[in-house]
Amino acid sequence: MVLINEQYLNDPTYGIRRMTAYLSKKGYEINRKREKRLIRKMEIKAVYQEPKTSILPKEIPSTENLVNRLKIECAKIDAYSKNVLSIL
Repeated sequence: MVLINEQYLNDPTYGIRRMTAYLSKKGYEINRKREKRLIRKMEIKAVYQEPKTSILPKEIPSTENLVNRLKIECAKIDAYSKNVLSIL
């Protein structure tokens, strides 16, 4: 646990797999599941940037709103299937 803590303080971006590889390179053969249990017990987590999935990059232009531009004055709609039959 001392080696895990020292490496975490040196580089907090190490996760379970990188930490297992680091310990193997140091000569300590440890199972990934056991190391995961030890890291949970020590209450440390890897620091990394989470993906920003809902923010669009500025390079991609947004498309126009085509629905608001379309003016429908009268339409025939089927009462059963709710489909538009014709636009008058």
